[in-house]
Amino acid sequence: MRMNSIFMKVLLTGFILGILISCQPPTEAPTTGTIEGTIYDGDSSEPLRGVTITTSPVTSSKTTDANGGYKIEGVEPGTYTLQAAKTGYHSSSTSIQVVAGETSSADLQLDPLGPELSVSTAALNFGTNSTSLTFTITNSGIGTLSWNVISTANWISVNPSNGSTESESDVVTVTIDRSAMDFGNYYETITISSNKNSKTLDVLMTIPNPNSPQLSVFPTTLDFGSNSNTEAFNVTNTGTGMLTWNITDNKSWISVSPQSGTTQTESDEITINIDRLGLSPGTYMGTITVSSDGGNQDVIVTTNIPDEPSLSVTPTVLEFGSTVTAQSFTIANAGSGTLNWDVSDNQDWISSSPTSGADYGTVNVYVSRDGLSPGDYTGLLTVSSNGGIGHVSVSMNVPTNQPPIAVILNNPTNITTSSMTLRWEVSYADDFKSYKLYRSTNSSLDENSQLVTELTNRYTHEYTDTNLSDGATYYYRVYVEDTIGQATGSNIVTATTINAPGSWGLFATLGTSLRGISVLRDDFVYTVGDSGKIYKWNGQVWTQVESPTTDALKGVSVISEDDIWIAGIGGVWHSSGTIWQQTNGAPTTSCFGIDFSGANDMWVAGEDVIHHFNGSAWSIMTFNTGNITDIKAFASDDVWAVSEEGEVLHFNGTTWSELTDLPVGSDGFCSAIWGTTLNNYWIGGRGVNPDWYGYGYSISHWNGTSWDNYNRGYTSIYDIDGFAGNDIWFCGSGGHLYHWNGTDLSDIDNLVTETIYSITFTSASSGWAVGAGGIVMRYSD
Repeated sequence: MRMNSIFMKVLLTGFILGILISCQPPTEAPTTGTIEGTIYDGDSSEPLRGVTITTSPVTSSKTTDANGGYKIEGVEPGTYTLQAAKTGYHSSSTSIQVVAGETSSADLQLDPLGPELSVSTAALNFGTNSTSLTFTITNSGIGTLSWNVISTANWISVNPSNGSTESESDVVTVTIDRSAMDFGNYYETITISSNKNSKTLDVLMTIPNPNSPQLSVFPTTLDFGSNSNTEAFNVTNTGTGMLTWNITDNKSWISVSPQSGTTQTESDEITINIDRLGLSPGTYMGTITVSSDGGNQDVIVTTNIPDEPSLSVTPTVLEFGSTVTAQSFTIANAGSGTLNWDVSDNQDWISSSPTSGADYGTVNVYVSRDGLSPGDYTGLLTVSSNGGIGHVSVSMNVPTNQPPIAVILNNPTNITTSSMTLRWEVSYADDFKSYKLYRSTNSSLDENSQLVTELTNRYTHEYTDTNLSDGATYYYRVYVEDTIGQATGSNIVTATTINAPGSWGLFATLGTSLRGISVLRDDFVYTVGDSGKIYKWNGQVWTQVESPTTDALKGVSVISEDDIWIAGIGGVWHSSGTIWQQTNGAPTTSCFGIDFSGANDMWVAGEDVIHHFNGSAWSIMTFNTGNITDIKAFASDDVWAVSEEGEVLHFNGTTWSELTDLPVGSDGFCSAIWGTTLNNYWIGGRGVNPDWYGYGYSISHWNGTSWDNYNRGYTSIYDIDGFAGNDIWFCGSGGHLYHWNGTDLSDIDNLVTETIYSITFTSASSGWAVGAGGIVMRYSD
């Protein structure tokens, strides 16, 4: 009976326990995972103690124990970048996937810090003139770096060629020797080796080609690594003349801009971009070929696609200045797989959007100056990813309440006798109110000067000032004013309005046709003409000077009171103030014009020839042009001439050259020339009405690219003289005078009806002219 009682108690107890157990809640599934692993010394393979372990996105920071082990628990599922760092070692990182309820392992090796060779540049370009350049060797690691510089080219020497460094920088001088070398491009490589790593330097030295264009390209290798997307090289003409070049490449992932061009003295920068999208992991190489009429050159392009996600951030610096509030940077995956990234910042005044993403994305960055004191501010954006960590530096300025920044005022343009146009930069001041343009007749120009206009639209930054006096000098300055009345003045510019033509008067009639006139000063004037007649003006009366010939004289040049030259049908004569003589070797055949740039630089126009006197002897240059009808010598290296067959000739101090064909419609006869540059000269010719005959422009102007033609009917032009590019006079048949003011060619009322053969000006306000019937005319404004 007792046994049954015990059995029933046991049975009852078990039943109760079963009920209690069945009432317990079920076990929940785990929601986090664990990361653990061991960190080893890369050299000894021994476990490393005291290594700091962090993750991105952030979880918790751990330090390895005596066995190099670590464990991070309670990690949310996802992809993380695990980074290990310890003083005296290179940091290392890896990507790891965390799964709920599982432990993910990540072991890393840290390489001890040692010496590390760094070189200040990857290329040395000596160009066409440099003989010595330097580069700097530094130890970016720790310990002692021993280095050695090697060059196999006999035209390169380096000093010093070896050394050692711990923390200091060593400067190496590279010297080249161009002697006994022919023209061309010389490329070489310098190798810098060390007890850690090696570097190479590309070297270019160029000997200019004196005969034709020569292509020089530098650098000739572009290594984009795994992150860079843009690099550049330069195309230079190191020869003479114009270099025409064209660029091609052999890879679809390479793009070049520009692809063609020309260069004479400047260097053209060529921008190279690469597109890694769709490329498999590995190393890629392409060739860019620069072809030209001065040689060809290849540029080798290399890039690397890592076999894992690789973070690329562009640009890495954002400068907001004092007004900009928004900019952006780009995140790209330069490797393979999926790049997961997050963006964070370290300043309250910085914000960005989006703050996370995968692979490629544009991140907008904003700054707020609200509540900040004036001054400079810097911050840092950190891009964390499973393909590395990138940084973008951010800087901005909170300005004080300063006056607006001055704008640059350009030199006046469109200058006439009564107006000129002023143009200046746009002001981007936040509190812009207006531009105020001031004018003065002296350089003491401020806000008390005459106010010309006030413009309240910041984009209206041009104004034409009118009702000005002719031949007057004006000064201008533009002020930028803000909303509280602060104003800042620009630079001061000045210009002179064009002189309105003065008046001509009949000064004398000497009885025979006069063909040339030369003025030393207003009381020492010589004029010559038909039948060998020579007249001299002494400031009071005209006197006839005894002549060495009865043949017609065509021109006269007065260098000084005792240095006078005349030219005509019988040749050239010289007077020292007493008698006329034909010097040894002087021309004795027909001459049609004479001019000089100095006592030892006399030029004479003849029959198919030009004569030159250098102060001691005569020389002659022959042309197949017919008679040289006019010659003007502005300097020893700037002499102009025209012929009866229409050739325009120029002497540059060394050689004569024919410049360009006459304008369409000219009958080919040229009788006068005047020029300032090779792109700005005037010719006068025979007048035939082109409306009837289809040719015969009296006056034509070469502007550098084309002819501007001026039809004056039957008027033939016999002489041209000027005092500036916007103050030129023309004289011709029928007593006609014309004036060019830089914009318009105006007809001057006929004072006489006789042909005017010669005109000369000693200043913008004093001129002389002579012509048929012995007329002598004077000009004054």
